[in-house]
Amino acid sequence: MRWSSCCMFVCLNPFNFKMVAAAFFIFFICSGVSSGVGIYGITMPVSQNCDKGVLTRKHRDACIFKVNDSGKALFYGPVEMAVANKEIRYAWGWDKSYVPYTGMYKLRTHACPASVAENCTLSKSNIFFDSTKSVKLTSDKKIVSQDPDFGSGSGIVGQLPTSSSLCTTLVSPDGTEWSVGARETCQDGAKLPENPAFCYLNMGTDLNVGMGTMERRDISTAPGRTTKKVVPVKVMCTGDANLTAKFSFKYTPIVVTGSEVVSTDKLGLGVAVYFNDKLMSTTDAITQEFTPGVAIVNLGFEVVRDPNVDIGNISTGDFIADAVLILTKQ
Repeated sequence: MRWSSCCMFVCLNPFNFKMVAAAFFIFFICSGVSSGVGIYGITMPVSQNCDKGVLTRKHRDACIFKVNDSGKALFYGPVEMAVANKEIRYAWGWDKSYVPYTGMYKLRTHACPASVAENCTLSKSNIFFDSTKSVKLTSDKKIVSQDPDFGSGSGIVGQLPTSSSLCTTLVSPDGTEWSVGARETCQDGAKLPENPAFCYLNMGTDLNVGMGTMERRDISTAPGRTTKKVVPVKVMCTGDANLTAKFSFKYTPIVVTGSEVVSTDKLGLGVAVYFNDKLMSTTDAITQEFTPGVAIVNLGFEVVRDPNVDIGNISTGDFIADAVLILTKQ
């Protein structure tokens, strides 16, 4: 009989195979904070024909969002896109946010073809326009307090080919696109932290791991005897100093040939989990130091069966395993 198996791994949400970041926030008290209240140099349509849009308004030389909580708008096109003059400032929730780590950032405007006023998202975007300048932002101050200017007044940078909805993101040096709660930003982007230090596992998004199809007789009766499925997971740590983190797993175990493995919903079937090639029991912990920015850890998954359970008593069909990967800042 063949198995069609599914081992679920989920980050931050209470659903099947879970990964939870148990972060301790570090708060900084800074003196001499700038009075900046926005960001400059966003790319928007020029003001020509702005009145033909929906929930848009002309402001100096640019066509911008009309103030509304929904963030929905329809910008008339085709039209030229330009980096707005410095008289145009945006807050849009950036006033509450920090960058994840110090580095050079750029501002990006996404366009989604539309015929009605709606929200643009990364998944619907078919074209984007980057700011003409990158700006160094530090992780110890709120973004707007640094008064960033991404190239205001740089002029025409491209063409919006058709009427579209728009949204913006902040792009970090590793290419991750970040948003805030304001719906003028792309809501399927990673969310910027509202505290100056944090660690993200898999960017806070769910990760599902499918284990494929297998014959019961080919399932190992001990961990380490068959090829693991290895999944690289991104760990992003914010702040500007090295950070030491401890990783551990929490799960309901069964013992297979002397080793703890994650129990499944099938009698006698388990999944061995590995952290960077180390088989992890419920009592194991690994301490690792991270520099600010992005690092990769490898998680391994191996289906095993209890040799004390007759192979014929292991039912066929899909199975699910549940565990929690805990990251604790030291």
